[in-house]
Amino acid sequence: MKLKTAFFTAIFLLPGFSLAQDKSYLAQETELYAQCITGAEEDPEASLDMALTWRDIGGGLPARHCVAVSFTNLGKYQAAATEFDALADEMRRGLGWTFDGVEHPNSRGLLSEVYDQGGNAWLLAGDPVRAFDLFSLGLANAEEGSSIYANLLIDRALANGEMGDYQGALNDLSKVQTMVQPNADLFVLKASAYRALKKYNDAMVDLENAFKVDPTNGEAFLERGNLFREMGDKNGARKNWIAYLREYPDGPAADTIRRNLETMDVRIEDPE
Repeated sequence: MKLKTAFFTAIFLLPGFSLAQDKSYLAQETELYAQCITGAEEDPEASLDMALTWRDIGGGLPARHCVAVSFTNLGKYQAAATEFDALADEMRRGLGWTFDGVEHPNSRGLLSEVYDQGGNAWLLAGDPVRAFDLFSLGLANAEEGSSIYANLLIDRALANGEMGDYQGALNDLSKVQTMVQPNADLFVLKASAYRALKKYNDAMVDLENAFKVDPTNGEAFLERGNLFREMGDKNGARKNWIAYLREYPDGPAADTIRRNLETMDVRIEDPE
């Protein structure tokens, strides 16, 4: 899982503001933030040094956010999560905004986005309990039915799954289903939770629904292979895993599939 940060690249920028205007403090801070975020994507180590200095001399929310993104892109997830926590706390209390004459960005929706980012950072850091808490805080601040509300439910379901609370995961995923169009990946997540609860028939129904939405969905093939294996159907597992390998021959999941096939003493066909 990779932390979602792309939308943040403009989260503290001011819409419609022209940097061609006179270099006021507002323009300088806005430009500095834009440069810092770009650097966090392209050269996160250098950007982190810049962002830490900027934060420590009073850069406020924009600087703190750039620190968090830089830590994320360096793979320092616990440090990133801690920074996102501090960012959310400052926003919640109305602190840390350095742009004079501009309303502080502490709307409920924006704060929920920050909680979501922090929660995902904690997931990547291996702390699903802390992640669950932040996703729940985000849900408490988000407008029900909004896109961020749906994202938070999905992310909290992932945290529940990592904690072994598969029924909790299903509850959140089922609620999302009432809010969005049919989505193959969502069906696959539900199927995985049902499989963990050994509700194999329910898992198969959700996988069939996933294939109706997307007949070539790789994650659905992977999950159905896992389901068949647990049900004792080696041929079914093999067929679906090979279908996954045809689409995704490389990567950790592909390596795991090959090991699983070898463990089952099933011949691995060339995915070509």
